[in-house]
Amino acid sequence: MKKITILIKTSLLFITISSFTFSNAQCARNATNFGNNIGTPIYNITGDVTITLNPDGQSISLDTGENFMTAMGPDVNAYLVKSNGMTNAQIAATPLTNLENIHFGLISSNTISPNGAKSFTVAIPNGINIEEYDTIFFYCFQFSAFWDLGKFTAFTPANCSVLGIEDNILNSQIKAYPNPFNDKLYLNNNTSKKVQVKIYSILGKLIFDKNLNTKTDFINLSDLKSGTYFAAFSTDNSKLVKKIIKL
Repeated sequence: MKKITILIKTSLLFITISSFTFSNAQCARNATNFGNNIGTPIYNITGDVTITLNPDGQSISLDTGENFMTAMGPDVNAYLVKSNGMTNAQIAATPLTNLENIHFGLISSNTISPNGAKSFTVAIPNGINIEEYDTIFFYCFQFSAFWDLGKFTAFTPANCSVLGIEDNILNSQIKAYPNPFNDKLYLNNNTSKKVQVKIYSILGKLIFDKNLNTKTDFINLSDLKSGTYFAAFSTDNSKLVKKIIKL
């Protein structure tokens, strides 16, 4: 009986840990498509770079792997950047001061080797919508030089559980109906604030973005194929995600 009890507890513990790991793993991204410094190829990044939106939803981490390598630089810094639809070449040619960014920290200096494993965690600044950031960017100040950049899939409520946490108060104040719906999704906004609504596909692609400025409104989604989608509602300090179904 004692052995059976121990086995059951161990199994339950394993299930709990596995569920937690799976839940948070979907909020981690491997950056890819490095090698964008055509002018100075030795600056290009190789190895593993991971971006993680942490469970608190208020901080983000950058981790480099043991195999991470780049050229030595006096003050190479890492940033999270919003591409705003620009190509990699356009981002590389844009001054850092003109890019909306979140600063992680120093990757390389005269005393810090650029290679190997490093970890940085920073708070997401107020007013920043992390869903709009999709690029990791490296820059050397002393050389005034672009180093390299890589891309990752942006975090959205559809692909990251952290962004899918419902605000109970907002849930009682915003209604989306009927659900399932045919062509029009009606919305009631009983808050005193402007509410932004975004519709995502099941794969996390943004397909609709609108501000709700009235108490009652509707969205014409007749062009959508039948299936499951996510409606993300946000105010200045609250967020709500609802699953909606198109018939």
